[in-house]
Amino acid sequence: MHIVAECAACRARFKTPLQYSGARVRCPGCSTPVTLAHLTVTALPDGAVAAAAESPTAVSSKKASRRGKRRLLAALAAAALIAAAVIWPDPGFPKLNLRAEVSAAEESGAQKPKPAVPEVESIPVISRPELRDYAAEEFFLDAPPAAVAAVAAAAVAPAAQPAPSYATFDGWLQDIEAAKAKAAAEKKNILVFFHFDDELSGEMVEDVFFQEEFHKKTDGKFVLVLCDVVESREPRVKIENASRNRKLAERFHLESYGGPMTVLVDPQGQPYGFDVYIGGGHRRFFEDIAPYDDQLAERDEIFAEIAEAKDADKVAAIGRGFTFLQDCGLASHYDATLDQWLAFTRTADTEGKVAEELFAYHWMMKCAEFRVSSSALLNLFRYATVNQLLAELEQWKKDRPFKDHDREATLYMYAGGLLAAVGRNQDAVRWVEAGIALEPEDPELAVQLQRALFGVQNITGMGSGFVVSSDGHVLTNYHVVEGASRLMVQLPGRKEQVAAYVVAKDEKRDMALLKIRLPKEQLPAITVSAGNMNRGARVGAFGFPSSDITGSGLKLTTGIISATADYTLNKMLLLDCRVNPGNSGGPLCDTRGRVVGMVTAKSMSGGQLDSYGMALPGKDLDAFLQQHLPGYTATQDASDENRQEWEEIDQKVSQSVVMVIQKG
Repeated sequence: MHIVAECAACRARFKTPLQYSGARVRCPGCSTPVTLAHLTVTALPDGAVAAAAESPTAVSSKKASRRGKRRLLAALAAAALIAAAVIWPDPGFPKLNLRAEVSAAEESGAQKPKPAVPEVESIPVISRPELRDYAAEEFFLDAPPAAVAAVAAAAVAPAAQPAPSYATFDGWLQDIEAAKAKAAAEKKNILVFFHFDDELSGEMVEDVFFQEEFHKKTDGKFVLVLCDVVESREPRVKIENASRNRKLAERFHLESYGGPMTVLVDPQGQPYGFDVYIGGGHRRFFEDIAPYDDQLAERDEIFAEIAEAKDADKVAAIGRGFTFLQDCGLASHYDATLDQWLAFTRTADTEGKVAEELFAYHWMMKCAEFRVSSSALLNLFRYATVNQLLAELEQWKKDRPFKDHDREATLYMYAGGLLAAVGRNQDAVRWVEAGIALEPEDPELAVQLQRALFGVQNITGMGSGFVVSSDGHVLTNYHVVEGASRLMVQLPGRKEQVAAYVVAKDEKRDMALLKIRLPKEQLPAITVSAGNMNRGARVGAFGFPSSDITGSGLKLTTGIISATADYTLNKMLLLDCRVNPGNSGGPLCDTRGRVVGMVTAKSMSGGQLDSYGMALPGKDLDAFLQQHLPGYTATQDASDENRQEWEEIDQKVSQSVVMVIQKG
């Protein structure tokens, strides 16, 4: 075996015995220093050479054709890369093109004298080779047939199988029914990934599902299902049935969802866990879904108890099962199960509590599915559906009065929403008012009912106002009535509302004068004072603030004038009494019950700052009324004599304060 080298300076080719590999020598042609490769050939397996020598198919390089030599060279090179460790030249000297050669003399067994190799010295180890590209014809092999055959046999040995690639959805199903069958056969559960168009879904694919650890942990546990819901991107895989994917998303109530969602499902198709991915890779993902194993076990234990129990014990077990499903957020996915439980408890629940819970939930879910269509013909069926749902509620009330009045009020609120959806607003108002009349203990429910009342009345905005003439003129803020398609006024102490229209306005100073049609009895007008008010004077603000939260009754808050109009940027009185949305247009009264301003706004607040109320001063109101209200007269007296208590003032003023309502 020899090392064949080529000098980079003169291009001369020469060879030296293998034992001088790694030495530094001089080129015999031009004496340029060159470094030989450090070449080590690993021994072939025991008996490989002998077996090759005995083989009738041994190849002789002397008789091989040029094509055969090329093939042998490729095999030899592949074997050398596998079986040999190569140390490459010192970069301080010219780079060499190196070849390993088996000479014909060695094949015949002849021994050659070792040539003198001048200036031999060791060279540093370099980790990576650089080879000059030579055509295959320039390589030559003078190898013994046995050695050539053995090297060729090693080169064509079967290659190791490549590691499996996990960056793919190969093996994932797209049909949930096929997944259920497979899961039942293999005794696994199902993992369904809903891939939407959001960026985080794409990150989850790369960081979770395309990781080896994911497949190791799920291989024996889940049948994997991909539901690719594509809107604006290329799908990850070819979608088998886009309509089926959308229906599956609807089945799990994810049709309007837009983030990465994983649903864990049992072999019967019942979900037992929903996980929203928020990042963190596969480790965080498995931490998040781990509790669902216990949740599934608890569900199965409860369901087994329900199946075995009888009579009152079964009712109690159903109650625990229903509470469990609600607490886990799964109740809406178990319609068939809940229907069976309701049918049983209707007759078996003597106390009525569990049956009432199931009926209320079942009925509200039907309401939630109700949709109004733009088609008049289709809406005929919607009206029939509303009538049927209301009949069910009425029948339940008749058969067994509600034990939980908060639950009853909630159902009345839903009924009002159904009726409003089909344009029966007057009926809707009656149902919602019936819910309010139950005086629910839950304060949040009370607020929801009040807001529902405004909703079914088509209220789009509201504020306050006060009567300034006995023939039905009302003063309010312009922003309270701005853009209204229809204006109504709620009179003091009455449920009915009367129509109103704008007769004068001042957009810059935010004032508007309305005219209403009064009932038979007249309303008392409030006196407006045009006198100046001093800082520190006591005042009270009347109005209907935050009626959707605090109720629709009139409210009074008191305080002092913190700054007069001459010392504020917008020329308004600054107040330390509490005002909120809905107070706008209401009167600001002094301790004699005269109007000294009109509540208009509140200062902006942030951080630790408290807000102030703001009111237009009486002199601005007086000027506006002098211009637009015929026969109007005001008092100039702003003295604080004959002060009254706020209770007395409230009795006097409240008869003239009205709620101004915008309707759609």
